[in-house]
Amino acid sequence: IVKGGIVKDEIVYVTLDADGRVEDIYVVNRFELPEAQTVFDYGEYKELRNLTNTNELAYGSGQVRVDAGAGTFYYQGTLKSKQIPWLFDIQYTANGHSLSGEDIAGAQGEIGIEINVAKNRNVEADFFEKYLLQISVSLDGDIRRDIVAPEAAVANSGRDKILQFTLLGG
Repeated sequence: IVKGGIVKDEIVYVTLDADGRVEDIYVVNRFELPEAQTVFDYGEYKELRNLTNTNELAYGSGQVRVDAGAGTFYYQGTLKSKQIPWLFDIQYTANGHSLSGEDIAGAQGEIGIEINVAKNRNVEADFFEKYLLQISVSLDGDIRRDIVAPEAAVANSGRDKILQFTLLGG
């Protein structure tokens, strides 16, 4: 609870390139509002998007302001910074031979993907030590079959296979 009965939570999404470098970070902020009011929130964003209605989001000096009705209100902000608590190194193999992230896309045969996660020492340690990390890998189910990922939850999403890994803090 933020104040005045307002409940806020946020989820941070990070898009990585094929080698594990951060491309973009966006935050989905969710508010439960007991009544219509002006919402103030904070973050260093380069882009904002109202996900609930067409009300304009005002932004300046790191402060987001919007008039919102009672109930649930969502907005998304793309962060200016590309620093996250984790460093990722993604390695690929095709039939036992190492390939780059660019070359793996068209590879045939037995494909291996190894994702190594390490602590980013340039970010406050509490985030790495106390926050949950979920990694999602989407594979085209029409192309990739016989998927083996013993530590992942595997789900279907249309024709895609989604591999979901969960790492606890630390």
